[in-house]
Amino acid sequence: MALWHGDRVLLVFDRFRQGWELPGGLIEPGESPRQGAARELLEETGQTPGGPLRFVGYPRFTLAPDQRVEYGALFSGRCAEVATFQPNEEIEAVCWWDLHEILPGRVHALDACLARLTHQLRLPGTGRGMNGAPLVRMDRWAVQPREAPRQAAAPDQLD
Repeated sequence: MALWHGDRVLLVFDRFRQGWELPGGLIEPGESPRQGAARELLEETGQTPGGPLRFVGYPRFTLAPDQRVEYGALFSGRCAEVATFQPNEEIEAVCWWDLHEILPGRVHALDACLARLTHQLRLPGTGRGMNGAPLVRMDRWAVQPREAPRQAAAPDQLD
C-alpha cells in the first residue's frame, strides 16, 4: 500500500525484518484485497486514506529462504491529514519518505521500486502523477507479472 502525502510516501519500520517497507499484509477471510490494504494501513500506521484506494497491479516477488513465489495486490492513495503514530508490536516507526532522501537503515528494494512506480501513476483526468508532477513515461516498467497469479482477484473483485 503506497500512501502519499504531498511528495512523500509512507514507510513503516518492521521490527521483525529490521527494515523500511510499505505498509501491508495478508487478507483476512471474507475481506477483499482493497479492504485488506485499508485495514493493514490503519493497523500498522494509524493512517487512513483521504479517498478511495486505487488498484495498481499485482507485483510478483520471491521470498527467501525457500524461494517461494508470491503475488500481492498493490494499491495507492493520498493522505489529506497525517495521524499520530503509536508504535506497536509489529511496527517500530513510520516516516514520510521523499524518494530522493537516504533513510537510516535498510529500505527493502521491492518496496522502494513499488513506491517509485506508484509515484508516476496517472491521477484520473489530470495527466499528472500521484505527486502532482507531469507524467514521465515508464514503458519498460510493469507491475503486473508475466503470467497471471493463480486465484488472483479480477480488478472488479478487488472491492
